[in-house]
Amino acid sequence: MESDLKIKVILLGDVSVGKTCLYQRYFWDKFEFMEPSVKSDNNSKVVNRDDTEFRLEVWDTAGAEQYRSITKLHYRNSDVALLLFDMNDLNSLEGLDYWESELSMNEPKCIKYIVATKSDTLVEDEQENIMRRAKSKFYDYPKNNFFMTSARNGQGINELFDFLINDQRIPLNNHSLSSIQQSNDSNNKCC
Repeated sequence: MESDLKIKVILLGDVSVGKTCLYQRYFWDKFEFMEPSVKSDNNSKVVNRDDTEFRLEVWDTAGAEQYRSITKLHYRNSDVALLLFDMNDLNSLEGLDYWESELSMNEPKCIKYIVATKSDTLVEDEQENIMRRAKSKFYDYPKNNFFMTSARNGQGINELFDFLINDQRIPLNNHSLSSIQQSNDSNNKCC
């Protein structure tokens, strides 16, 4: 099996859109109602695909305005950004403009996905209407960069992360651990 390849994923969005709940559902398969986060957290998960180990390093960030300067510190070297909005709060969809702009200025090569949260609270017609609105707002994004999720029942979360692993647009040139070591070893040779 090849050495692991790291994919750094950052969760961004306004306060209370469900970033921490999505994070907890993915890593621990649990759901708890949460108070808004006031700090960032990160965790890693190793996933095997086609004889390759991928290490997903996921950063959960605080969305409140007073913590935005701290959140910017986590943009660096992000391969993927999940821009989350609450399907029950369309202001949070509008709030993605801020997060997309900040990310584009600080980490322009980062691949962005639009992630609708709390889908379990709406009927199918409402879900479809909101997703059409999101796709219209971010019309320049590829059609497969939109996901609908629910941390409460787990809908769409594993599919989202599976898609990230298989997305050929994510640059996997961020070096596996063994290739970094081999490179360092070869640099130490003199002749």
